[in-house]
Formats: sequence, structure tokens, C-alpha cells
Amino acid sequence: MRGRLVSRRIDEVLREGERLVKAGVKELLVISQDTSAYGVDVKYASAAWRDETYQTRFIDLARGLGSLGAWVRMHYVYPYPHVDEVIPLMAERRVLPYLDIPFNTRAPAC
Repeated sequence: MRGRLVSRRIDEVLREGERLVKAGVKELLVISQDTSAYGVDVKYASAAWRDETYQTRFIDLARGLGSLGAWVRMHYVYPYPHVDEVIPLMAERRVLPYLDIPFNTRAPAC
């Protein structure tokens, strides 16, 4: 069952990613109920990481994780218009050219 969205602070997520990469992790999988809606519940709160300010947003999450040198794979990304902003990061090979996009496959009622 899906519940309400609850976003973690972006600086916490980026620090966790940084720790994982320093420990030897080669791929970071971002998995959530709706990764493209990251930060909506906290009104896109800002936080500092590596002397830079990041907003709790999908694109800032991708940008920050993409700077760590590991593969970054985004799961459960709905095709909202702002998701297109990640394409340049894919072209720069900072984020894998892969989005796990769920589609409603419910069969129509007979």
C-alpha cells in the first residue's frame, strides 16, 4: 500500500551516498514510492552539502549523487515535465540513462 510521501533531507541522502562510494560501492540505486516527487512534502527545503546549497528536489538529488563518481540509477520516476531536466546529466554520464517508470497496467473492467 502506498502511504503519504515522506522525503529525507537531501543533505542526509547525499552524505549517505558519499559514505557508500567511499566504502567501495559502485552503483547507487535511488528507490522510492515516487522519486520524481521528491521534496514536495517538505516544500523543497534547502540544505548545504560540500559547501553548496541543494534543494530537496529530484534534479538536485540527481546532480549531487551524480558528482560522486558511482553509477546512479533512478527508480520509480513518473514522467512529470521536470524529469526532463535529468537528461543533460545522463548525457554527461553522471546519471545512468535509465529511469524505472511505473505504468498503470490495470486491466479495464469487463
